[in-house]
Amino acid sequence: MGTIVYKIVDPLIGAPSPVTATGTTALWPLGMKMKALDFQTGSAGSAQNYGEFVYQRGSNATHGCLVYIDSQSAKAAGTAHTASIWPQMGIAAGALSATNVFGWVQVAGICDYAILTNTSAAAGAPVYLASTTGQIATTCSAVGFRVIGITPVVSYTSSNSSVTVMLNYPQHIGVTANL
Repeated sequence: MGTIVYKIVDPLIGAPSPVTATGTTALWPLGMKMKALDFQTGSAGSAQNYGEFVYQRGSNATHGCLVYIDSQSAKAAGTAHTASIWPQMGIAAGALSATNVFGWVQVAGICDYAILTNTSAAAGAPVYLASTTGQIATTCSAVGFRVIGITPVVSYTSSNSSVTVMLNYPQHIGVTANL
């Protein structure tokens, strides 16, 4: 499988735009959820991957960063919000580095740009908040750091720059490390 390049397709007015695009002017209502398809990894004219994305205002997130979706803002997980249980999480599709930057957060589908702290991880391993801001880990650093709805779908080694995960509306459940 090649690099996934999602473009927004539904609902859509105008030409499809890549989900990595960010800007200092809001182009969509905050919190709007859109569907995207990837035409890059497959044969011409055939979509190979599907994803869902939520439009957000930035805060302190880098591309591939695990974020909390908090009051229509994407904030890197592991910051001051670690103790809070926000209803939704996702992976920043672009650099949402400041409150004047708007862009997409992926919440469902195959994501090949998530940042993992481990030196290796097995496919299907449980995922936790990492001790490094905005990153995920397959080893638990503290009780209550379990994140559901994110699963590595291929094995990962330190030679990879990111991990491919399946997103299914991630949530930080904050109960115990063992769930």
